[in-house]
Amino acid sequence: MAYFFYSDSGPSYLTVIADMDKVKSASTETFKEYLITNRFHWAPDRISIFDVIERSLTQGYKANVTHLDYYAITRKNKDKMITSEQFLKYDGLPSATIMIPIVKEAVIDVFKEYAADKIQVIDVVITLQDGTKIYDYKALNAINRVEAFTWEGSEKSYDYEKHGSPHVNSMDMIAYKREVVEKEIICRDLIAERSDIMICEALGQELKKRKFKGLRLNHDQAGRIKFV
Repeated sequence: MAYFFYSDSGPSYLTVIADMDKVKSASTETFKEYLITNRFHWAPDRISIFDVIERSLTQGYKANVTHLDYYAITRKNKDKMITSEQFLKYDGLPSATIMIPIVKEAVIDVFKEYAADKIQVIDVVITLQDGTKIYDYKALNAINRVEAFTWEGSEKSYDYEKHGSPHVNSMDMIAYKREVVEKEIICRDLIAERSDIMICEALGQELKKRKFKGLRLNHDQAGRIKFV
C-alpha cells in the first residue's frame, strides 16, 4: 500500500515559517533568467522569484536555491519562547509558506537508500525568537513528476467546469494509481497540481520501522485524496 508522506505530525507550535526575503536572496537564479524560459507560464508582472522557488518546491521541480531560511513562531511571553531543545526532539517539523517536509539527516538517509536520484536535499536554517540558529534539518524535495492521477475513484466538484481540468480546487476527491507510485518509489503527480509527496510501501514501512518522531504516513488524506 502506497503512502502520502508529510513531516507535520509534531506540535503546531513547532511550525517553521519560510522567510520570504531570505529565500529570495538565496536563489541561484535571477528573475530575469527565469523569464527566459518562464517554465511556469506566469505573467511576469504578477510574480517574484519567491513564487518560482515556492512552485518548484511544491510541484516537483528542482529548486535553484543554496538553502532555505525559516523562522520559529514568535511568542509574546518571552519566558515561553520555543527552544532548540524542543525542536530537536523531532525528526520532522511542520512548515508554512513553503510547505515542504523539513526533516533530519537520518530521514534523508533513508530516502537516499531508496531513491537518491529522485529527491533534492536542501540545507535549512531555522532562526528562533532569541536569534539562535538551528542547522540540523534539511528540506526534502521530490523531483520526480509522473502521471499518477486517475479518473477511477476521482470526483469532480460543483465548479469543475470553471477550472476545466483536475485540480486541487476543482475536485472533491482525487485518486492516484497505486501501481505508479510503487514503481516510481517517490513522486509527485503532474496533473492534479497538489503538493503531496507519494512514496511506495517499502519506503513507508522502512520509515515506520525507524520510529522517527514528527513524520506522518497516510493512505488517504482528509477524504480528499486516495490511492486506487
